[in-house]
Amino acid sequence: MFVVLADYTFKRSARTRLCQAGDAQTLGSKDRAGRSRNMQEEPRRNTPFFTTLQTTRMVQGEYISHSSVEPDTATMTQPGFNQLLQWGIENSAAPNNDTTAQPAEQQRDPSRGLNPEILAQLLGGPSDADRMREAMTAILAPVAEVDMDNKMIAWDNLEQLIESIDNANNLEPLGMWTPLVQQLGSEEAGSRMMAAWCCSTAVQNNIKSQEKLVSYGAVPKLAGLVLEDRDQGVRKRACNALSSATRNFQPAMDELEKSLPEGVWKAKGLDAADMESVDEVIEKLREIAAGGPTA
Repeated sequence: MFVVLADYTFKRSARTRLCQAGDAQTLGSKDRAGRSRNMQEEPRRNTPFFTTLQTTRMVQGEYISHSSVEPDTATMTQPGFNQLLQWGIENSAAPNNDTTAQPAEQQRDPSRGLNPEILAQLLGGPSDADRMREAMTAILAPVAEVDMDNKMIAWDNLEQLIESIDNANNLEPLGMWTPLVQQLGSEEAGSRMMAAWCCSTAVQNNIKSQEKLVSYGAVPKLAGLVLEDRDQGVRKRACNALSSATRNFQPAMDELEKSLPEGVWKAKGLDAADMESVDEVIEKLREIAAGGPTA
C-alpha cells in the first residue's frame, strides 16, 4: 500500500503562483537550438532541480516516512564524518593473512559501523527519476489525500524536472506519457493547464518527445483544448504545446491539420520546417486562445 502525504516543504516558485492565478503568460522566449520562432516558450535548463517531497509507505501495518531532499553538506555532522573515516581506514586494506583462517570472533564485519543517514547524504539521495515518480504519484492521488495546492506544486516540480532533455526522454521508460496525456482531460483546469505545460516543455527541441506526443494521441487533445476549453490559461498553454510539437516535426503538423475544422484553418499540407507557415497557423490558434472557445 502506498500513501502520499501532502507535505511539500519548499517555497512555491513564481511560476506555480502564476499557474494558480490562471495566468498563462510564459516567463521567457529563448530558443536553445537557435531556431527562429515567434512563440512564447521557456528555455530548457541544464541544471538539475531538487525538490523536497515526502511519501509514506505502509509496511506490515506501520508507516515508514521517506523524504526526498537535496544533499546538504551543512547537515553532515563532524562525528558522522569521523565515524565514516574510521570505517574506511579499518576496511580499506585486507590483512596479509587469509581472513578465512581467523577465528570467527576476530573477523570484522564490513557492514558494522556504517551510518545509513551519512551514506544516503554522500550518495546524493533520490534521483531525478525518483522525483518524477513522486510528483506524478501526488498528481494522480485522490484530492482527499493530496489537495489541489499540493498537486500544483507537484506539477511545477515535474515541469521543471523535464526541462532537462534526459528527464524528458525518461517519461517513456518511466511509463509517464499515458497519465500525462490523460491529465489533459482532467476535471480541474489547473491540472489541464499544467499537463499542457509539461507537454510543451517535454517536446521543445526534442524529436524523441515529439514522436511520443504524437504516438500517444496528444495533438488532437491539445487542439481541442485550444478550441473548446473555457479556461484561458488552459487554451494558451495548449497552444504553446502545439507550437513546440509541430515545429520541424511533420507528423505533428499533419495531426494538427487533421484536428482543426475548416472553419478554423482551411490550408492543408503545411511544411513543418517552414517557420513562417507554422507561425501562421499558430498565430491563428493564439487568437482563438486569447478570445475564447469557438464552440
